Amino acid sequence: MTFTHNIGDETLFTFTDDVAISFDLTIEKGVVSGTGTGTHSVHLATAGNCDEQSMSAPEFTVTVTGAVVGGNLEFTVVPTDMSIDFTLLCHWDEDDTEVPYPIFGLLESAIMAMDIFVDIAWQDGGTDSGSGSESFGEDIPILYSYSVTLSAP
Repeated sequence: MTFTHNIGDETLFTFTDDVAISFDLTIEKGVVSGTGTGTHSVHLATAGNCDEQSMSAPEFTVTVTGAVVGGNLEFTVVPTDMSIDFTLLCHWDEDDTEVPYPIFGLLESAIMAMDIFVDIAWQDGGTDSGSGSESFGEDIPILYSYSVTLSAP
């Protein structure tokens, strides 16, 4: 799963997060459930007068909920404690200003919970993928893409 955010023409940064999630599924009486863990691989490219000051993107847990529909599994993968935050140190005139961005974990988590619905063939090697964008009321969207593959134990 990849999330990308570029804040526009006068960009201070471009943010890309490649998220890897592994989870185990339980299927009982047509109900799909599961738990797992995820990791971040964050790339923060600063621009202009700003440099990366700090970054935190710890491992997180997920829950899986859904149902068996025909020969497919339909489910969502929702983070239970995803956090990402970083601070830029920007140099304007003679001032150095720390600019915090503490919200990306909440935005990625919301995209996963609201916009990503997996519909995958119930078989070893079954795949599903998709992409989209979410602006959360802003002019600058966060782009996302995902790919899911089932593998039998």
